[in-house]
Formats: sequence, structure tokens, C-alpha cells
Amino acid sequence: MKVSLRNVEKEFIDLASSLTYSLGIGEAAGKIWATLVLIDKPLSQQELKELTNYSLSVISVNLSILEKWGLIRRVGKIGKRKLYKAKATLIDILQYFLREISDAKLTPLIKFLDEHINEFNASTRKNALRLLSEYNKARYIIMLYLELIRKIKLFSFNELKNIIDIRQYLTAD
Repeated sequence: MKVSLRNVEKEFIDLASSLTYSLGIGEAAGKIWATLVLIDKPLSQQELKELTNYSLSVISVNLSILEKWGLIRRVGKIGKRKLYKAKATLIDILQYFLREISDAKLTPLIKFLDEHINEFNASTRKNALRLLSEYNKARYIIMLYLELIRKIKLFSFNELKNIIDIRQYLTAD
């Protein structure tokens, strides 16, 4: 299947990859994911190479990363060519990003502070205790957001918009 992109589609992919890059996904991985999301059909590495202008090695490495993160999946083969399709939405990526912050960044930091708080000198211990409390609070806020996203991500855009509109109406002075 020969797929080509118009300039507007390329611009969308660039903007989407910029967004995913800010969420911790590399530029190439973001561009590959955005291409798969926009095309919404299985694509081979060669087709992705032609659409993104990345080398096959960059495509291959980033497909492995995206597959490991659960953002894409292999959906079959044509001859020896593996085909890939986007599996995750932007909301899934946001969930992954928040989970990554909580599990890979905040949790070790909290554990370190908790285990070593008594080793801090008197002048920094009070602040370290305050930070420990703040980081625990941040982790719980992220957990709350993750639960909220899990519950409402199946709502349609209009349902979510109506909830916001009703809330604004109820809180208007």
C-alpha cells in the first residue's frame, strides 16, 4: 500500500510528536506513533521510513520502544515485512507519563527521603520532612488523576464538555 502525506498531515504529525516529546517520548518515537495514529492502517518499517524520513535503524529501534511501552503493536506480516499499528491514544500516553512520574521518579525519591531522613543535618531535616510530605502528596494526586482518567476516558468528548459546562454554570456568580 502506497501512502503519501500532504503538508497539512505532516504538520499535524510534527505537532503531535512535539506534544509526545514533552511527555517523555522521543521525537522519532512520537513522530512514528503520530504517523500510525493518523494513517490508522498497518504500516511496515519501509512505509514508516518513507513517511517520516527516518532511517530503517531509527524506525526499528523506536518501534521496539513503542511496542515495549504498549503504544503500538505488530498486527501481521506481508512476506517478511512486519506490520505495525497504533494501539494507544493520547490519553493512554498521558496515563503512561503520569504513571512513569509516580513509579519511576517520585516513589524512589520518597523512599530515599524516608530511609535517610535522620541522616540530614538539623538545618535541612525540617525542610526534607516538608519535602517528603509534599512528594507523598504529589504521588497521591497523580494516583487520583490516574484513577479519574481510567474512569472517564470512555466518555465521549460531548459528555465531558457537558460536565464542564454544567459545573461552570453551577459555579457562576
